[in-house]
Amino acid sequence: MAMSWTTHACLPLRGLTAELSAPVLVKRSRRFCWFPSLIRQNEDALWAIMTAYADIHTTGAFCYLTRSRDGGLTWDEARVIGDAGLNHLILPDGRALVLPYKLRPRPNGALGAPCNLISPNGELSSRASGVNVTGWPRPMGAASPDLGTAPFVFNGQVVRGQSGEFLTTLYGKFEGDARYSLLLAESPDGLAWRIRSLIAGPDCPLEGKEGPCESALCRLANGRLMCVFRLGQFVRYGRADSNDDGRTWSTPTNIAPGSVEPSLQVMGDGVVALSGGRSGLFAWLSAGGQGEDWQALDIVAHHNACQPRDPIDARYSW
Repeated sequence: MAMSWTTHACLPLRGLTAELSAPVLVKRSRRFCWFPSLIRQNEDALWAIMTAYADIHTTGAFCYLTRSRDGGLTWDEARVIGDAGLNHLILPDGRALVLPYKLRPRPNGALGAPCNLISPNGELSSRASGVNVTGWPRPMGAASPDLGTAPFVFNGQVVRGQSGEFLTTLYGKFEGDARYSLLLAESPDGLAWRIRSLIAGPDCPLEGKEGPCESALCRLANGRLMCVFRLGQFVRYGRADSNDDGRTWSTPTNIAPGSVEPSLQVMGDGVVALSGGRSGLFAWLSAGGQGEDWQALDIVAHHNACQPRDPIDARYSW
């Protein structure tokens, strides 16, 4: 008999109802398995990427990669891939391009790294020449002398620009800065990237020792771009909007949710979903389609109600 998703909880909220299924185990590890990201390659094929190393500086980012062939109900045994990150995009030929996280200095002031490609039939390949990022508006901090990595990383989500180009975010530190800067980049093909704008810099007026860094990007129902980003641990997310496809951005403001590694999705009816946490794991929903009036769903509490014999300790759900 074919498996199917079943609703475990139905939660009434202001202006909408949230239906939550029982959780499905994707990957378990005795050590590190965190910051997950999903790639929907077609109607049934899903890929999950999870960081496989500690929160330390390394020469490259290693991640678990696993596939579901039935829309997320069951998952293959995970493999480990290098030069991987949380950003991805779907190319016109159906291949999924997994952007690297760590970047390295390249000639003429560019940054770059190899990348991974997944074909529509599930074949994994690596492109050594990878991606290249140019157009940096200011001198960057020096590369790590021990690791050879650059001071900027890909982090966030990819959306399409109004002319069909790819847009995504990077963060890092420019020379002499104590806080991070968050940037938007554009690419016609997913490989050659150029910085389009500064979303928020080290002078961002919002609270947070780190400054604008881990981010999520989406296009709201009215066509405006919205970027939600981390500023530090245990502080609220920042938000900036763009009415000109990311060329200029509004002055950042705080929203109620927080605090690290956000992820955004706009539903077909315009409802905006935001996930993240620390402490705890949450999904927040905005029924108005403008990314305002966020209503929280406690994912840890829901998981523990479904799996009382295998609970998550909210103190450690970071």
